[in-house]
Amino acid sequence: MTYRVEINDCLTQFHRAHEALIDSLGGSHHLARTSLRGQSHWQMMEQNWKLKYNADPVGENGSWKYLDFASEQHYTMFILKWS
Repeated sequence: MTYRVEINDCLTQFHRAHEALIDSLGGSHHLARTSLRGQSHWQMMEQNWKLKYNADPVGENGSWKYLDFASEQHYTMFILKWS
C-alpha cells in the first residue's frame, strides 16, 4: 500500500529535495550531458528519487504530479527532513 501526495501539497520540501538530488548527481550540467548520451535525465531523477527518498514520482501529462511513499510515516519523515 502506498501513500500518495500531490507535489503541490509539499512543493517547498519537494524543491529542496530535488535540488539536493541534482547536486548529489553531479549538477544540472552533468545531468544534461548524460541525457545527451541516451539516458533521459528524467529517468535518472525518477530512479534516484526512489533510491534516496523512497518516493516514487508519478507523472500525469508528461510531468510529475504525485509522490508515492511507502506509508504516511515515510511521508512525514520526508517533510521533517526537508522543511
